[in-house]
Amino acid sequence: ALSPLRLAWIEFLGRWDWHWFCTFTFDPKHARTPQGLVHPEKTIKAYRFFVNSLNCSLFGKNWKRHGEGVFSVLALEPHKSGIVHLHALMGAVVNLNEVAMRVEWKEWWFKHFGIARIEEPKDAGDVGGYCTKYVSKGGKLVLSDSLRPMAVQCGLDLRSGRIK
Repeated sequence: ALSPLRLAWIEFLGRWDWHWFCTFTFDPKHARTPQGLVHPEKTIKAYRFFVNSLNCSLFGKNWKRHGEGVFSVLALEPHKSGIVHLHALMGAVVNLNEVAMRVEWKEWWFKHFGIARIEEPKDAGDVGGYCTKYVSKGGKLVLSDSLRPMAVQCGLDLRSGRIK
């Protein structure tokens, strides 16, 4: 049985039409700590750089000023090995589902950070469930700026990941 917290997040994420389900991993030479592990904050910064680059490509360099941009939720998945990889759901007012676009941005990630899988979600509920499975275990979800106010309205505490 799913926890009430996880069900609340799945319900919240089910409100949008997600175009991409992404898995991002890091080449060991990127985002390392002195201990040789990939630091979670560095992975989030890498993801934000990816999203900003995508937004600039789609909407121009002033995309934020015009209220445009990709909306997304990012889930950090820690491993016992200390390596973190990311899962993201992404959508936009424009269609992101062209295969050539997915390949282009998969190659962009490879050039800058490591390996990416960018797929069209088969079932939004399944990928929402996958992205939320670590929330009840203290995992972290990072919402795009456009989704944060709506999560708060739904009673989701973005600092703790809990329901208010």
